[in-house]
Amino acid sequence: MVRQPQPHNRCSVQRPQRGVALLMVVFMIALASALLISLTDSTYVAMRLNSAAEHRIKAEYILKSAVSVAQVLVKTDITPYDDPQQDAWMAFADGREVPGDMLGLPEPNIRVTLMIASKSGKIPLARVWQAGNPTDTTWRDIVTALFRILGFDTPDPNTNTSNSTPFVNAEEMVANLIDYLDSDQTNYQQNNFASGVEANLPDDVQFRNEGTIDSLASELASIPGFTPGRIQKILPFVYVSMKNVPQVNLNAAPYEVVAAMTDQNSAAQILACRQGGQSNQGPFKSVSDLQACGVTVTGPRSGIFSVSGTLYEVIAKVEYGTAAFMASAELSGAGSGKLPTITNFQVY
Repeated sequence: MVRQPQPHNRCSVQRPQRGVALLMVVFMIALASALLISLTDSTYVAMRLNSAAEHRIKAEYILKSAVSVAQVLVKTDITPYDDPQQDAWMAFADGREVPGDMLGLPEPNIRVTLMIASKSGKIPLARVWQAGNPTDTTWRDIVTALFRILGFDTPDPNTNTSNSTPFVNAEEMVANLIDYLDSDQTNYQQNNFASGVEANLPDDVQFRNEGTIDSLASELASIPGFTPGRIQKILPFVYVSMKNVPQVNLNAAPYEVVAAMTDQNSAAQILACRQGGQSNQGPFKSVSDLQACGVTVTGPRSGIFSVSGTLYEVIAKVEYGTAAFMASAELSGAGSGKLPTITNFQVY
């Protein structure tokens, strides 16, 4: 008997092949989707990074332009004394927005703020130690008076004090500051003034002893008594002076500085005269105007006042969308049509 051949079932062969092909197609689609999503994500991140970099570059040039505007404003100061009514730069003493057209900005979403302050209206902190004449206590006593006005003779309730970190008053702070500046490693001690602590420091702690301070914000923190809260209060009223004979600008100094250099009653009189509220005097045109204001200054302090300055602090801020960029600069010299020199510029 001859067996008849069975018919071939083509469907049973093709079904597994179709299943494998379908799985391969699904896998390829999933792989392509994953690659596309990854590429889209990396492209988005790259675009964001490029946009941020572009904003930083634009902001830096805008900040430089703002500082240039400050130079021009100071250049136009042609009066021999600082006058908020006539000197254009003094309109920015408390910070002010700069119109975009002044900087040539076509984009409306950019906001630029500029502050120009006279550094000569502050107290030269490093002068507490007179290296050439250590018996001259003029600036030492002025800085001590400033610290007392700022409330440093009273413990800060937000600062914990204990036997390991005892309370340091205004005089002790100044004595420690002198220890940091002077050239020896012994405790500062003179007359009835508080003594320093340099000789009692741990072996691994040493003061700089170079007669100067490069960075107030960072260096002061290493001196006992100069807590972060106190440093924050001090900075608006002091600067580091490299001049041999620094003078404080009466027309730009705040009340706290004037009071530290004279007394609180005299400071109130000086500010009233400066603002035209007493005898309609207005800004001081010379130091001799103090007498007309009813204030008499004698002794070593009679030579540390001025009515103008040649040192300026510039702070510029750019708000670019959701980002903000700032720059600080120092200007030296100026007035009478001469452009001041930029002695320091930082972007942060």
